[in-house]
Amino acid sequence: MKKIILNSLALISLLAFFYKCYAQDSIKIIILSKDVGSVVDSEERKEFDIFPTYSDNFISAYFYQSVDSQYYCSLKLQSDGAVKDSILKFNYVSIRNVASRIQYQESQKLGKTDFKLENVVLVFTDGSEAKDIPQKQSNLAFKEKRPKSTLHNLPINKVEMDYSELIEKNFVLGLSAGYIFHNSAEFEGLGEIFNILEEKLSNQTYTVPKTNLSFKVSNLFRFSSLFIYKRNYMGEMVFNFSPATDEQTSLEYKSFSISLSYLFTVLKNLTPYASLGYSASKFTAYHRYGINLGGGTLESITLEGNVKGIMLSLGLLYNFSSNVAVNLFGNYKFYPDAVVQPHDYYLGTTVPTVEAKGFEIGLSINFTN
Repeated sequence: MKKIILNSLALISLLAFFYKCYAQDSIKIIILSKDVGSVVDSEERKEFDIFPTYSDNFISAYFYQSVDSQYYCSLKLQSDGAVKDSILKFNYVSIRNVASRIQYQESQKLGKTDFKLENVVLVFTDGSEAKDIPQKQSNLAFKEKRPKSTLHNLPINKVEMDYSELIEKNFVLGLSAGYIFHNSAEFEGLGEIFNILEEKLSNQTYTVPKTNLSFKVSNLFRFSSLFIYKRNYMGEMVFNFSPATDEQTSLEYKSFSISLSYLFTVLKNLTPYASLGYSASKFTAYHRYGINLGGGTLESITLEGNVKGIMLSLGLLYNFSSNVAVNLFGNYKFYPDAVVQPHDYYLGTTVPTVEAKGFEIGLSINFTN
Protein backbone atom coordinates (compact mmCIF):
# COMPACT_ATOMS: atom_id res chain seq x y z
CA MET A 1 0.00 0.00 0.00
CA LYS A 2 2.80 2.35 0.94
CA LYS A 3 4.51 1.64 -2.36
CA ILE A 4 1.35 2.44 -4.29
CA ILE A 5 1.02 5.80 -2.51
CA LEU A 6 4.64 6.70 -3.20
CA ASN A 7 4.30 5.77 -6.86
CA SER A 8 1.12 7.85 -7.14
CA LEU A 9 2.80 10.89 -5.61
CA ALA A 10 5.74 10.53 -7.96
CA LEU A 11 3.40 10.28 -10.95
CA ILE A 12 1.47 13.37 -9.86
CA SER A 13 4.71 15.33 -9.40
CA LEU A 14 5.93 14.27 -12.82
CA LEU A 15 2.66 15.27 -14.48
CA ALA A 16 2.73 18.65 -12.71
CA PHE A 17 6.30 19.21 -13.90
CA PHE A 18 5.42 18.40 -17.51
CA TYR A 19 2.30 20.58 -17.34
CA LYS A 20 4.33 23.52 -16.04
CA CYS A 21 6.88 23.14 -18.81
CA TYR A 22 4.09 22.84 -21.36
CA ALA A 23 2.35 25.93 -20.01
CA GLN A 24 5.53 28.00 -20.11
CA ASP A 25 6.23 26.96 -23.67
CA SER A 26 2.63 27.52 -24.78
CA ILE A 27 2.00 31.10 -23.58
CA LYS A 28 1.94 33.71 -26.32
CA ILE A 29 3.70 37.01 -25.59
CA ILE A 30 2.27 40.17 -27.16
CA ILE A 31 4.34 42.75 -29.05
CA LEU A 32 3.26 46.28 -28.10
CA SER A 33 5.14 48.16 -30.85
CA LYS A 34 8.11 47.77 -33.16
CA ASP A 35 10.34 49.94 -30.96
CA VAL A 36 9.24 48.78 -27.51
CA GLY A 37 8.82 45.14 -28.46
CA SER A 38 7.19 42.84 -25.94
CA VAL A 39 8.80 44.01 -22.69
CA VAL A 40 8.20 47.44 -21.15
CA ASP A 41 11.19 48.57 -19.06
CA SER A 42 11.31 51.35 -16.45
CA GLU A 43 12.46 54.03 -18.93
CA GLU A 44 9.67 53.18 -21.35
CA ARG A 45 7.16 53.24 -18.50
CA LYS A 46 8.17 56.84 -17.77
CA GLU A 47 8.33 57.86 -21.43
CA PHE A 48 4.83 56.63 -22.29
CA ASP A 49 3.34 57.35 -18.84
CA ILE A 50 1.94 53.87 -18.28
CA PHE A 51 1.56 51.79 -15.10
CA PRO A 52 1.49 54.95 -12.91
CA THR A 53 0.30 52.83 -9.97
CA TYR A 54 3.72 51.15 -9.89
CA SER A 55 5.89 54.19 -10.68
CA ASP A 56 8.00 53.82 -7.52
CA ASN A 57 8.89 50.13 -7.78
CA PHE A 58 8.44 49.20 -11.45
CA ILE A 59 11.15 47.13 -13.16
CA SER A 60 9.51 45.57 -16.22
CA ALA A 61 6.29 44.08 -17.56
CA TYR A 62 4.97 42.06 -20.47
CA PHE A 63 1.54 40.90 -21.63
CA TYR A 64 0.71 37.37 -22.71
CA GLN A 65 -2.07 34.93 -23.48
CA SER A 66 -2.08 31.79 -21.36
CA VAL A 67 -2.90 28.24 -22.47
CA ASP A 68 -6.53 28.80 -21.42
CA SER A 69 -6.72 31.77 -23.87
CA GLN A 70 -6.92 34.35 -21.07
CA TYR A 71 -4.83 37.53 -21.09
CA TYR A 72 -2.42 38.47 -18.28
CA CYS A 73 0.33 40.90 -17.42
CA SER A 74 3.51 39.71 -15.75
CA LEU A 75 4.97 42.45 -13.57
CA LYS A 76 8.44 42.52 -12.10
CA LEU A 77 8.52 44.88 -9.10
CA GLN A 78 11.07 46.03 -6.55
CA SER A 79 9.83 45.45 -3.00
CA ASP A 80 11.87 45.92 0.19
CA GLY A 81 15.14 45.32 -1.60
CA ALA A 82 13.89 42.18 -3.33
CA VAL A 83 12.51 41.55 -6.81
CA LYS A 84 9.01 40.09 -6.89
CA ASP A 85 6.86 38.83 -9.73
CA SER A 86 3.14 39.63 -9.89
CA ILE A 87 0.47 38.48 -12.30
CA LEU A 88 -2.57 40.63 -13.17
CA LYS A 89 -5.44 39.56 -15.36
CA PHE A 90 -6.30 41.82 -18.30
CA ASN A 91 -8.68 41.83 -21.22
CA TYR A 92 -7.97 42.43 -24.87
CA VAL A 93 -9.25 46.03 -24.84
CA SER A 94 -7.00 47.05 -21.94
CA ILE A 95 -3.89 45.64 -23.59
CA ARG A 96 -4.85 47.36 -26.83
CA ASN A 97 -5.05 50.57 -24.82
CA VAL A 98 -1.39 50.20 -23.93
CA ALA A 99 -0.33 49.42 -27.50
CA SER A 100 -2.44 52.29 -28.86
CA ARG A 101 -0.91 54.80 -26.47
CA ILE A 102 2.65 53.69 -27.22
CA GLN A 103 2.19 53.56 -30.98
CA TYR A 104 0.43 56.94 -31.02
CA GLN A 105 3.22 58.70 -29.13
CA GLU A 106 5.86 57.03 -31.31
CA SER A 107 4.08 58.26 -34.45
CA GLN A 108 3.90 61.81 -33.04
CA LYS A 109 7.64 61.84 -32.35
CA LEU A 110 8.22 60.89 -35.96
CA GLY A 111 6.01 63.77 -37.11
CA LYS A 112 3.30 61.49 -38.54
CA THR A 113 -0.21 62.94 -38.56
CA ASP A 114 -2.11 60.02 -40.12
CA PHE A 115 -2.26 57.78 -37.04
CA LYS A 116 -5.57 55.89 -36.82
CA LEU A 117 -6.71 53.96 -33.78
CA GLU A 118 -8.59 51.42 -35.83
CA ASN A 119 -5.31 50.33 -37.45
CA VAL A 120 -3.77 49.20 -34.15
CA VAL A 121 -3.49 45.40 -34.20
CA LEU A 122 -2.10 43.22 -31.42
CA VAL A 123 0.24 40.46 -32.57
CA PHE A 124 2.18 37.76 -30.76
CA THR A 125 5.89 37.20 -31.08
CA ASP A 126 5.19 34.31 -33.48
CA GLY A 127 3.49 36.73 -35.88
CA SER A 128 -0.08 35.57 -35.29
CA GLU A 129 -2.80 38.07 -34.42
CA ALA A 130 -4.24 38.35 -30.93
CA LYS A 131 -8.05 38.18 -30.80
CA ASP A 132 -10.62 39.70 -28.46
CA ILE A 133 -11.81 36.68 -26.47
CA PRO A 134 -14.60 37.04 -23.88
CA GLN A 135 -13.15 36.60 -20.41
CA LYS A 136 -14.55 36.02 -16.99
CA GLN A 137 -14.05 38.69 -14.36
CA SER A 138 -11.25 37.86 -11.96
CA ASN A 139 -10.38 39.07 -8.50
CA LEU A 140 -6.88 39.65 -9.85
CA ALA A 141 -8.17 42.34 -12.17
CA PHE A 142 -7.31 45.78 -10.87
CA LYS A 143 -9.89 48.55 -11.03
CA GLU A 144 -9.59 52.16 -10.06
CA LYS A 145 -12.24 54.87 -10.37
CA ARG A 146 -11.16 58.41 -11.04
CA PRO A 147 -12.93 61.46 -12.49
CA LYS A 148 -13.21 61.42 -16.26
CA SER A 149 -11.16 64.61 -16.49
CA THR A 150 -8.07 62.70 -15.32
CA LEU A 151 -8.25 59.90 -17.90
CA HIS A 152 -4.77 60.83 -19.09
CA ASN A 153 -3.35 59.61 -15.78
CA LEU A 154 -5.49 56.52 -15.28
CA PRO A 155 -3.61 53.29 -14.51
CA ILE A 156 -3.13 51.39 -17.72
CA ASN A 157 -4.42 48.15 -16.19
CA LYS A 158 -8.00 49.27 -15.67
CA VAL A 159 -10.06 46.48 -17.23
CA GLU A 160 -13.19 48.25 -18.44
CA MET A 161 -12.10 51.21 -20.55
CA ASP A 162 -12.60 52.36 -24.11
CA TYR A 163 -9.14 52.38 -25.70
CA SER A 164 -9.79 55.69 -27.47
CA GLU A 165 -9.95 57.45 -24.08
CA LEU A 166 -6.42 56.40 -23.26
CA ILE A 167 -4.72 58.20 -26.16
CA GLU A 168 -2.73 61.22 -25.11
CA LYS A 169 -4.64 64.48 -24.65
CA ASN A 170 -4.71 66.83 -27.61
CA PHE A 171 -3.00 69.53 -25.55
CA VAL A 172 -0.76 70.00 -22.55
CA LEU A 173 -0.07 73.05 -20.39
CA GLY A 174 3.20 74.11 -18.86
CA LEU A 175 5.42 76.77 -17.36
CA SER A 176 8.93 77.89 -18.19
CA ALA A 177 11.70 79.71 -16.35
CA GLY A 178 14.93 80.88 -17.94
CA TYR A 179 17.58 83.49 -18.60
CA ILE A 180 18.46 85.70 -21.59
CA PHE A 181 22.20 86.14 -21.52
CA HIS A 182 22.61 88.21 -24.70
CA ASN A 183 20.65 91.13 -26.14
CA SER A 184 22.16 93.02 -29.07
CA ALA A 185 19.90 96.10 -28.71
CA GLU A 186 22.17 99.02 -27.72
CA PHE A 187 19.69 101.86 -26.97
CA GLU A 188 22.39 104.31 -28.10
CA GLY A 189 19.90 107.11 -28.77
CA LEU A 190 19.28 107.44 -25.05
CA GLY A 191 22.79 108.84 -24.47
CA GLU A 192 22.16 111.61 -27.04
CA ILE A 193 18.86 112.53 -25.37
CA PHE A 194 20.60 112.85 -22.01
CA ASN A 195 23.18 115.15 -23.63
CA ILE A 196 20.41 117.41 -25.04
CA LEU A 197 18.85 117.73 -21.60
CA GLU A 198 22.23 118.46 -20.03
CA GLU A 199 22.77 121.34 -22.50
CA LYS A 200 19.33 122.78 -21.77
CA LEU A 201 20.03 122.73 -18.02
CA SER A 202 23.31 124.67 -18.37
CA ASN A 203 23.41 128.50 -18.03
CA GLN A 204 25.90 131.20 -17.18
CA THR A 205 26.00 130.47 -13.47
CA TYR A 206 26.49 126.72 -13.61
CA THR A 207 27.36 123.96 -16.02
CA VAL A 208 26.02 120.42 -16.21
CA PRO A 209 28.84 118.36 -17.67
CA LYS A 210 28.02 116.13 -20.61
CA THR A 211 28.17 112.43 -19.90
CA ASN A 212 29.12 109.67 -22.28
CA LEU A 213 26.23 107.30 -21.61
CA SER A 214 25.81 103.93 -23.31
CA PHE A 215 22.79 101.78 -22.50
CA LYS A 216 22.55 98.07 -23.13
CA VAL A 217 20.38 95.46 -21.47
CA SER A 218 21.29 91.79 -21.13
CA ASN A 219 20.97 89.20 -18.40
CA LEU A 220 17.19 89.18 -18.45
CA PHE A 221 15.02 86.88 -16.38
CA ARG A 222 12.39 85.04 -18.41
CA PHE A 223 9.11 83.41 -17.37
CA SER A 224 6.41 82.00 -19.63
CA SER A 225 3.28 79.87 -19.85
CA LEU A 226 3.01 77.15 -22.50
CA PHE A 227 0.20 75.60 -24.49
CA ILE A 228 1.22 72.65 -26.69
CA TYR A 229 -1.32 71.19 -29.11
CA LYS A 230 -0.80 67.70 -30.55
CA ARG A 231 2.97 67.97 -30.05
CA ASN A 232 3.27 70.12 -33.19
CA TYR A 233 2.00 73.55 -32.18
CA MET A 234 3.15 75.56 -29.18
CA GLY A 235 1.64 78.80 -27.96
CA GLU A 236 3.66 80.82 -25.45
CA MET A 237 3.20 83.99 -23.40
CA VAL A 238 6.55 85.35 -22.17
CA PHE A 239 7.51 88.03 -19.66
CA ASN A 240 11.14 89.28 -19.53
CA PHE A 241 12.64 91.76 -17.13
CA SER A 242 16.08 93.00 -16.13
CA PRO A 243 17.24 92.65 -12.53
CA ALA A 244 17.12 95.85 -10.49
CA THR A 245 20.41 97.76 -10.13
CA ASP A 246 21.60 100.65 -7.95
CA GLU A 247 24.25 101.87 -10.34
CA GLN A 248 24.70 105.54 -11.21
CA THR A 249 23.54 104.86 -14.75
CA SER A 250 21.09 102.04 -15.36
CA LEU A 251 18.46 100.79 -17.76
CA GLU A 252 15.46 98.85 -16.50
CA TYR A 253 13.77 96.80 -19.19
CA LYS A 254 10.54 94.79 -19.37
CA SER A 255 8.96 93.03 -22.30
CA PHE A 256 5.91 90.91 -23.01
CA SER A 257 5.42 88.67 -26.03
CA ILE A 258 2.94 86.14 -27.33
CA SER A 259 3.91 83.69 -30.06
CA LEU A 260 2.85 80.60 -31.98
CA SER A 261 5.48 77.96 -32.80
CA TYR A 262 5.60 74.91 -35.05
CA LEU A 263 7.60 71.99 -33.64
CA PHE A 264 9.67 69.79 -35.96
CA THR A 265 10.37 66.31 -34.58
CA VAL A 266 13.87 65.32 -35.72
CA LEU A 267 15.04 62.82 -33.14
CA LYS A 268 13.36 61.08 -30.24
CA ASN A 269 14.26 63.77 -27.69
CA LEU A 270 15.28 66.65 -29.95
CA THR A 271 12.70 69.10 -31.33
CA PRO A 272 13.64 72.26 -33.24
CA TYR A 273 10.94 74.90 -33.73
CA ALA A 274 10.21 78.20 -35.43
CA SER A 275 7.76 80.83 -34.22
CA LEU A 276 6.15 84.14 -35.08
CA GLY A 277 4.82 86.50 -32.44
CA TYR A 278 3.96 89.96 -31.16
CA SER A 279 6.17 91.73 -28.64
CA ALA A 280 5.95 94.93 -26.60
CA SER A 281 8.78 96.42 -24.53
CA LYS A 282 9.13 99.20 -22.01
CA PHE A 283 12.37 100.70 -20.71
CA THR A 284 13.35 103.25 -18.09
CA ALA A 285 16.76 104.95 -18.29
CA TYR A 286 18.16 106.61 -15.18
CA HIS A 287 21.25 108.69 -14.51
CA ARG A 288 22.21 110.13 -11.13
CA TYR A 289 24.04 113.51 -11.06
CA GLY A 290 23.87 114.79 -7.48
CA ILE A 291 25.24 118.23 -8.33
CA ASN A 292 24.30 121.68 -6.99
CA LEU A 293 22.77 124.09 -9.46
CA GLY A 294 22.25 127.78 -8.88
CA GLY A 295 18.69 127.38 -7.63
CA GLY A 296 18.82 123.83 -6.31
CA THR A 297 20.23 120.36 -6.82
CA LEU A 298 20.09 118.16 -9.89
CA GLU A 299 19.75 114.72 -8.39
CA SER A 300 18.92 112.66 -11.49
CA ILE A 301 17.27 112.48 -14.90
CA THR A 302 14.89 109.67 -15.85
CA LEU A 303 13.61 108.83 -19.34
CA GLU A 304 10.95 106.31 -20.27
CA GLY A 305 10.17 104.67 -23.59
CA ASN A 306 8.02 101.94 -25.09
CA VAL A 307 7.88 100.08 -28.36
CA LYS A 308 5.80 97.37 -30.06
CA GLY A 309 6.57 95.08 -32.97
CA ILE A 310 7.00 91.63 -34.50
CA MET A 311 9.17 88.85 -33.08
CA LEU A 312 10.69 85.90 -34.95
CA SER A 313 12.19 82.99 -33.04
CA LEU A 314 14.16 79.82 -33.63
CA GLY A 315 14.69 77.31 -30.87
CA LEU A 316 15.71 73.80 -29.93
CA LEU A 317 13.92 71.68 -27.32
CA TYR A 318 15.70 68.77 -25.68
CA ASN A 319 13.28 66.54 -23.79
CA PHE A 320 14.74 64.90 -20.69
CA SER A 321 11.35 63.30 -20.03
CA SER A 322 7.72 63.74 -21.07
CA ASN A 323 7.41 66.58 -18.52
CA VAL A 324 10.80 68.37 -18.52
CA ALA A 325 12.67 69.94 -21.43
CA VAL A 326 15.51 72.41 -21.94
CA ASN A 327 14.87 75.18 -24.45
CA LEU A 328 17.72 77.00 -26.26
CA PHE A 329 16.30 79.88 -28.29
CA GLY A 330 17.11 82.97 -30.31
CA ASN A 331 14.68 85.85 -30.92
CA TYR A 332 14.83 88.78 -33.28
CA LYS A 333 12.51 91.70 -32.50
CA PHE A 334 11.51 94.01 -35.36
CA TYR A 335 10.78 97.20 -33.45
CA PRO A 336 10.21 100.69 -34.91
CA ASP A 337 12.03 103.59 -33.31
CA ALA A 338 11.08 103.86 -29.65
CA VAL A 339 8.94 106.69 -28.31
CA VAL A 340 10.80 108.39 -25.45
CA GLN A 341 9.10 110.48 -22.79
CA PRO A 342 11.18 112.45 -20.27
CA HIS A 343 9.71 112.75 -16.82
CA ASP A 344 10.30 116.43 -16.08
CA TYR A 345 12.04 118.01 -19.05
CA TYR A 346 11.06 119.24 -22.49
CA LEU A 347 13.17 117.84 -25.31
CA GLY A 348 12.06 120.14 -28.10
CA THR A 349 11.20 119.18 -31.66
CA THR A 350 14.39 117.35 -32.63
CA VAL A 351 14.67 114.13 -30.67
CA PRO A 352 17.20 111.40 -31.52
CA THR A 353 15.65 108.02 -32.22
CA VAL A 354 16.18 105.09 -29.90
CA GLU A 355 16.44 101.65 -31.47
CA ALA A 356 15.39 98.78 -29.24
CA LYS A 357 15.27 96.05 -31.90
CA GLY A 358 17.84 93.28 -31.90
CA PHE A 359 18.74 89.67 -31.15
CA GLU A 360 18.10 87.85 -27.90
CA ILE A 361 19.72 84.52 -27.02
CA GLY A 362 18.70 82.58 -23.95
CA LEU A 363 18.05 79.29 -22.21
CA SER A 364 15.05 78.06 -20.24
CA ILE A 365 13.62 74.94 -18.62
CA ASN A 366 10.06 73.93 -19.56
CA PHE A 367 7.76 72.00 -17.24
CA THR A 368 4.55 70.45 -18.62
CA ASN A 369 1.75 68.48 -17.05
